[in-house]
Amino acid sequence: MSSAASEDLYSESLRIESKIIYADLRVNARGRYLKLSETGSKRLRSTVLLPGPGIKWVYSLIDYYIGECAAGRQPANKELAVENKVFHFSAGSNERGRFLRISESGVSHSSGRHTLVIPCGGEELTGWVALRDCIRRVAALDEGEQQPGAAPQEQQQPGEGSSEPQQPQLLDVTVGPVVGPGHPPPSLTTSPQGTPVLSCHGRRVFFDVGSTVRGSYMRITEVAHQDRSTIVIPAVAVPQFREAVDTCATLLEQQAQQQPQQQQPQQPPQQLPQQPPTQRHQQQQQPRH
Repeated sequence: MSSAASEDLYSESLRIESKIIYADLRVNARGRYLKLSETGSKRLRSTVLLPGPGIKWVYSLIDYYIGECAAGRQPANKELAVENKVFHFSAGSNERGRFLRISESGVSHSSGRHTLVIPCGGEELTGWVALRDCIRRVAALDEGEQQPGAAPQEQQQPGEGSSEPQQPQLLDVTVGPVVGPGHPPPSLTTSPQGTPVLSCHGRRVFFDVGSTVRGSYMRITEVAHQDRSTIVIPAVAVPQFREAVDTCATLLEQQAQQQPQQQQPQQPPQQLPQQPPTQRHQQQQQPRH
C-alpha cells in the first residue's frame, strides 16, 4: 500500500528502551491504513503498512502476547492475513530481554519482508503495554470514536486511571496460527480501455486484445508482487480457449463437491469373530469326502 498522496489523521510516538516507535493513521484513495515505524541508535528505520481492517487485529494480537508472557507461557507464532498482505508475529528473547517481532510480507515491497522489533520494556512489559494502548487509540479513531486532529492522550502506566476513548473489542486470536479478516473476495473491474481486470489475492490479471500483421489476438497478463507473466491466444483459438476454461471450471466444481466426502472419517473394517482354537483345530482335522 503506497503512502503517496496520503493525509495524516493521527500521529503518536513512543520511546521504548532505546527505540522510538511511530504510529501514524493515514488515509489515501484506497482507504485508511496504519504506518508503524521504529528506529534506534543501532538500527535503521523500518516500517510496516497495515491496512485499516487489520488495526483491531494487531491490537488484539499485542494484547495476546502481553497476557501469555505475563502468565509465564510461551506465546505461539501468529500470522495476520489482511487484504494482499501477511503480517508475521513472534515473541523471543536475548541478553537484553524479551522482544516482539512484527514482519510484513506482501505486494508493496520488492525487497521482501519489513520487520519491527519491539522491546518489552522490562519485567512489567510496559513497552508492549504502551504500544497496545497506542494501537487502541488508533483503532478508536478509525472507528470514529475520536475526531480527527484530537491530541493524543498522555501515556499512563498499567493500573492508573485513564480517560482514553472506549476500548475496542478484543478479537479472538487464539483459534489458530492464522488470524485476521483475510483476503477480499475476487473482483472484476474494467480498465480505461474497456477490457476486464481480475483482482484476486494480491494478483491482478489483465485481459487485452490487439492485432499485428499476423492477425488478431487476446493477451492475458498476470501481475503478482514484482513478477509479470503473459500468454497470447490467437483470435482463431479463442473459442477453444473458452471451452478449455469452462471445462476446468466444471472440474473444479466437481473437486469441491468431492472434498467434503473425502474428509469424512472412514469406518474401520469389521472383523469376523474368531473361533476358539479347539474348534478351528477340529475343523482343520475333518477329512475330505
